[in-house]
Amino acid sequence: MNGSRKRAIILGLLVVGIGIYIFQFQGATVEAPIPDVSAGVRTYSSGVRGISFSYPDRYILEEKDLGSPQRTLYSIVLTEDTEENRFLREGTSPAREGPVSITITSYQNDLDHYDVERWMTSTSYSNFKLSPGTYTEASVGGERALSYSWSGLYEADTLVVARPDYVHAFTVTYTAPDEGIRKDFESLMKTVVFE
Repeated sequence: MNGSRKRAIILGLLVVGIGIYIFQFQGATVEAPIPDVSAGVRTYSSGVRGISFSYPDRYILEEKDLGSPQRTLYSIVLTEDTEENRFLREGTSPAREGPVSITITSYQNDLDHYDVERWMTSTSYSNFKLSPGTYTEASVGGERALSYSWSGLYEADTLVVARPDYVHAFTVTYTAPDEGIRKDFESLMKTVVFE
C-alpha cells in the first residue's frame, strides 16, 4: 500500500468518525430534556383551613371567599396560565364558559359535623347527584377520603375529606380522560398535608 492511499484511508476514516460524532451530538441536542418538575412547583398553605399542597407553577391560583355570615366557604381555583385564561380572569375576553380547573373547596364543618358519606350524599355542593352513584375509598394526606366522578359542564373527578373544622372537596374538571390537568391533579393530591 503506498503512502497516498494510506493517507486517503486515514482521511476517510477521520471524516466518517467526525460525521458519527456530529450526528450523535446533534441527535442529543434535538431531543428536549425532561424538565425538572421540582423546579417548577409552588406551595400553597393555609393555617386557617389547616391545609397545604404543591402545584405546578404554570397554573394561576385564585382564592375566593364564598361564605356568608352564617357559614364559612373558601374556594381555591387553579387554572393554566394561558393568555385566554388571563383575559377571562381580567374580564377582557368575550363571555364564555370557564376553563377546566383544579378546585379545592373548604366547607365549614364545626356546625353540622358531617362525615364524608353524609356530606357527599346530602349536600348539593358535592355534585354527587350528577354521578352514577358509585364511589371508592381513597386516602388524601393520610386521611380517609371518598372518590367519585360526575358529569356537568365538563367531566369531573372529586375526592372528599371530612375533618372537624372543614370538609375539603378536591375536584378536577376536564374535557378528555387523558388531559394533562388530570395528571397534574394526581400529582397535587400526593402533596396534600393537613395540619
